[in-house]
Amino acid sequence: MTEVDGHRVAEVIVTMAGGVERRGSGYLIRQGLVLTATHVIAAARSIRVRFDADHIPGEWSASGEVVWSAGDLAVLAITPAGDPVPIARFGGIGDRAASLHVRAVGFPWFKLRTESDHASYRDTHQADGTLATLSNRREGTLEVTVSPPAADPDPRRSPWDGMSGAALFSGDRIIGVLAEHHRSEGLGRLSAVRFDERTLTELASLLGVHPAAPDVLRSPHERTRHARLLTLSNTIAPDQLLDRTEELAELAAFCASDELCLWWQAEPWAGKSALLSWFVLHPPPGVEVVSFFVTRRLPGQSDSDAYLSAILPQLLPGSDEPDRFQALASAYESAAARAAEVGQRLVLVVDGLDEDTGSDLSRPSIASLLPRRVPPNLRIILTSRTGLSIPVDVRTDHPLRTYQLRRLSPSPHAVDLEREATNELVRVLRGPDRPVIGLLAASGGGLSKDDLAELTGRSRFDLAEQLAGVLGRSVRLTEAGYVFSHDALRATAEEQLGAEVAQRRRELRAWAETYQQRHWPEGTPDYLLRAYPHLLAAVGDLDGLLWCADDNERQDRLRAWTGADQLALSELFLAHRLNTMQPLPDLTVAMRLAVRRADLAAQYAGMPACLPSVLELLGEPTLAEALAYSVTDSRPRALVELAQVVADSDLARAWSLVRHVRDNAERIAAMAWLSDRAGDHRQASALAKTVDDYDVRVSICAHLAAAAEGAGDYARADEYTEQMDLYPVSRNSVVLARAQAAAGRGDRRRAESLYRSIRGYRPVWPHDFRSMSEDELLAEYSGGSVTCKQELAVAFAAKGNYRHAEECCRWEEYCRGPKGHHAEAYAVVAKHAALAGEREQARRFVAESRRIMASADRSAPLDRIGPIELILLAVAAGQLDRARSVVSSTSDPEVRIIRRCALAHALARQHELTAATAVLQNVAPTLLSWTDSSDSLINRRTAYEEAFPAALLTGDVELARRTFLAVYPDHYSRVQPILVAFASAGDLATLRSMIHGLPTATDRAAALLDLAQSLRPRHPTAAAELAREVFALLSGSRRDYDLYLVLEAATCTPRDAHAMVEYVRSVASAARFAELTFSVAQALATARDYPAAEATLASRSEDEHLTEIYAQLALAAVHNRDLEQAQVYRDRAVALLGQVPWDERRLYAYRIISEVTDKLGESSAADACASSIRAPFGQALVYLHLADKGAAGHVRRRLAEALWIDLPLDAIKRAVDLEPGALNALLSP
Repeated sequence: MTEVDGHRVAEVIVTMAGGVERRGSGYLIRQGLVLTATHVIAAARSIRVRFDADHIPGEWSASGEVVWSAGDLAVLAITPAGDPVPIARFGGIGDRAASLHVRAVGFPWFKLRTESDHASYRDTHQADGTLATLSNRREGTLEVTVSPPAADPDPRRSPWDGMSGAALFSGDRIIGVLAEHHRSEGLGRLSAVRFDERTLTELASLLGVHPAAPDVLRSPHERTRHARLLTLSNTIAPDQLLDRTEELAELAAFCASDELCLWWQAEPWAGKSALLSWFVLHPPPGVEVVSFFVTRRLPGQSDSDAYLSAILPQLLPGSDEPDRFQALASAYESAAARAAEVGQRLVLVVDGLDEDTGSDLSRPSIASLLPRRVPPNLRIILTSRTGLSIPVDVRTDHPLRTYQLRRLSPSPHAVDLEREATNELVRVLRGPDRPVIGLLAASGGGLSKDDLAELTGRSRFDLAEQLAGVLGRSVRLTEAGYVFSHDALRATAEEQLGAEVAQRRRELRAWAETYQQRHWPEGTPDYLLRAYPHLLAAVGDLDGLLWCADDNERQDRLRAWTGADQLALSELFLAHRLNTMQPLPDLTVAMRLAVRRADLAAQYAGMPACLPSVLELLGEPTLAEALAYSVTDSRPRALVELAQVVADSDLARAWSLVRHVRDNAERIAAMAWLSDRAGDHRQASALAKTVDDYDVRVSICAHLAAAAEGAGDYARADEYTEQMDLYPVSRNSVVLARAQAAAGRGDRRRAESLYRSIRGYRPVWPHDFRSMSEDELLAEYSGGSVTCKQELAVAFAAKGNYRHAEECCRWEEYCRGPKGHHAEAYAVVAKHAALAGEREQARRFVAESRRIMASADRSAPLDRIGPIELILLAVAAGQLDRARSVVSSTSDPEVRIIRRCALAHALARQHELTAATAVLQNVAPTLLSWTDSSDSLINRRTAYEEAFPAALLTGDVELARRTFLAVYPDHYSRVQPILVAFASAGDLATLRSMIHGLPTATDRAAALLDLAQSLRPRHPTAAAELAREVFALLSGSRRDYDLYLVLEAATCTPRDAHAMVEYVRSVASAARFAELTFSVAQALATARDYPAAEATLASRSEDEHLTEIYAQLALAAVHNRDLEQAQVYRDRAVALLGQVPWDERRLYAYRIISEVTDKLGESSAADACASSIRAPFGQALVYLHLADKGAAGHVRRRLAEALWIDLPLDAIKRAVDLEPGALNALLSP
């Protein structure tokens, strides 16, 4: 939704008795309905409503009659109804002081114009002003301050006459209607009628929408806080806090003091959570609280993931940093500064540090995420049980280790409650209700009365009486089901029950199996579908989790239950995470889970990006989010479009959605859009400048410029246009968007002026569908592209002709084209219908779009594996027959030669040298007879790539030499791993002889350098020898590339690095040497001359490449075993990461930083670095890089992570090498 649409601004002309006319204004709030003021149409004999009046193209008019009125608000039904339009959105205004920017467009008397033929007309006036919310409280109206008219020709008549009835907008929401001008208040103040709860409800009923009109004064931050406090009140806080006056006073005094942290410790049942939850709900004046309550009683509330998910939106609702851990430190700073600006103290409350369950290696502790450097305006309140040990991942210099502990005296009321609840529990455990307690303890909470009745064989009524009576203190009913009222009671029950807990869990499994045997029918208990997998994960039952996650029928039931696959994906992730937490993760299990995930994701490969947003418009937000989150690849548009629709009613939720967009450019662009939408234009502009994807940046600049143009903020629109000045074609796109915005608000003259300012080639002005007949539409778009046909379908829908719109979607070109395009056409029309309020039509088109999605062919994970890779995998897995069948499955002789070479390569890799030699001898004559002038050169080079390693490994040196020369340098990266493996075995002489057969010294040096750099980590002596050979080959050369190779060689031989640097300095020009600064610094660091390396970088202190070079210096220091220096450089690189604008370069920096971190012995931090990368491909790449080395458990865990992310081929190969049975998990259906 945009703000005021000029095409919907109405001139209301009322004819009264005697033919006297009165004029006013109005606004088309939906097709056929116009909002105006009651006094405008009072005593009317006839009402005429005009749009785009007086010679504006598309002018039309209609007759009107009153269908609703309340006070000075009225709605007219007009005939004809006109084209469908999006339903206008309304908002309320809270009763507190604020100043709002508002806008209204109408037809005041002072805009009366007279033409040369003496005809007169009123032009539109856009009145931009401010609204003081507490003015006119007695009258009950809104006071709007605007720029006064330049003249007041008739004191007996207000110059604002005719403006009455104009809709008053705040952002994109109508908050009132202009109604009156009091002359005594001057020409710059107007009064407007405001909406109350009753009028908003009645208007919503008239429009056929839900009566939800948000308070336009509530910020996204306030909305987030309101939702959090509501949850806290319903789940943790007591109804009344008794006898804690002194402690509350101490908390208030601490908030105003200079002390940084108040850490209370106490035994269970001391009342810690009750006290702090009450404090959070009722903070002292001048205190803003952000909080997190760690508890195992509620799902997903007891680890660092939950902490980040809860705290970041409170601290910084618009955070766009992909690395949440990295964002947290700056979020503490920003939130504290924001609170200080409004005279408040920010207080962070974390209750229950001892309940943290995220102690496994894959996740940091909550304690480690507390601020290391506490901002001046931040105070911290913590609670835990007595004797809590600080987690090992909390740094030695963290202030948490220095905070003074205080003992919280137990609340006598909490102690009494503990005694009563514990006694109650013990009594129950001795009686006939013991099985009920056993099931509650075994289940982890969440069973319903119906579930317990089915499990125990008792009646629901009997159970309800017991749960509310004798178990009333021990057990609490929540939305998720029955849970223990305190974690201590759960622990007591488990202790008292002993081995019986395991028996009850076996009963739960047997109960689940009865539903599995019935194919998970409709009516399967919610507990089994939602909570049971979390129990299995909590108790470490990997087999049980796999039983759930690897079940097609269960996934079908989950999809039918929720409308999407979010729960199924969640089960798969729980199983994946549990597998990676094992000492030796099972790679066959990892492969199977990754294949399952890829299968689910394939269902959404053709999902129209707008489909979730359509479902949101149709009042199905849960399904909308489930679909958007079910898309597991990096396509961002589904979440972005959903966020744009959600922003109309809930900006905080829109921010939350956008934070999950994985594509960096699309996420930042969406953040810029939301910032602009929220009125923070400065942040929007700053974010737009950081978008590194060219197309995305053009798109967001065009959107922001158009929004500014539509708002009349021409300076801001010019700013966005200037960002594209270096790219003329893109600048034209931005200017065109501005011209369209100007036309949209009715300023045709400015629109034409902007269009004429386009430099060079002018894009075609988009057609105004409303001014075209259906025959013209068909003539214009028939035979066009897929996109044009979508536009044609939307054009017909805009005219209410959904039959023709559907015919467009069904055109033969769509039916024969990609299913994604076919489904998208229906979804786009559905979105248009939903915006126009045509819900039934929208639902019909959505159903058709989803039907097409379901019928589309899905790509299997195996489809990404070519025949050569499949041969290599099959041989590695011991499936030689499968490999031979792939070889013989082609009739093309050249392709068969390629596959035979691949078979020889695969056999040689598995040390089946005799069999490999036999295959190779069969194809060698053909290979040696080929020449570069032959046809199918690409096919033949592919054969060489496979034949070379086979020949090398089987000892056929001549064939290896011939094929190597045919491959290098175009395809060298494919054979380099084999070269390195061969060199590692000690036969450098053979490789040297092949490399020295290359035609030029530069080629020979480059090949030797690649080999040296690959050997350096494990064979530094051999690498140094090769580096010196590179230097010898290139000595005397002044070519730029040769000098670069010399400096790169210097990084492989610390002893000779200085000499190589001095050589380059002596032969290079000063300008060229300055260009080689980074390579020089790296070479000097290799020579352990760190001061000289840093001095070299001094002239490039502002360079955006510094992150990468510091990461490289850290790696050089690691190779030199100077670990302290490596840590210094690593930390500098991390600090500069935020300045790296391009994803590819940031990925390169992440890869080196993670490698250095791993070599420093911080394996969990290295994994965290990898997991923070948003691009799936990049994340998998870094995990694979880390899996090159390390203990077996680390290698397997990192391979499992890479497989999970995107099933990359290299990860599949290495998994099969380590665990041949993993191939079956990939190939099985």
